[in-house]
Amino acid sequence: MTLIESGRSSETPSPFDVRIGAGPAGVRAAPAGARVATVCGPLDEQTAPVLRDRIMELVFALPVEDLVLDLRDVTSITPAGVRVIRDARLALDDQGAELHLVYLGALQEQIDDCGIDPLSN
Repeated sequence: MTLIESGRSSETPSPFDVRIGAGPAGVRAAPAGARVATVCGPLDEQTAPVLRDRIMELVFALPVEDLVLDLRDVTSITPAGVRVIRDARLALDDQGAELHLVYLGALQEQIDDCGIDPLSN
């Protein structure tokens, strides 16, 4: 998994949403051909299953390429959200692809506070 630092997008996040794109628009240093999943709003016990379903659709329905998970507009994250990130990385690893994260430092602090490392098994 690669961590990609990037600035906050100009859009104001609304309720939880996951948008899937074909390329790294607005994401610096993302690999060419990577799919981008942009997540907006809180990533918690209620919304984590939605993200898990969308990621698994990508992993198993398409020829697997790297996935950029753009978390710049995530307003908060709980352990359920961190587990989805970890599980996505493991699923992509199994398919020979990589997960790349884009997020802000404040979100990293929340991830650390969850006590779950999305980079480890």
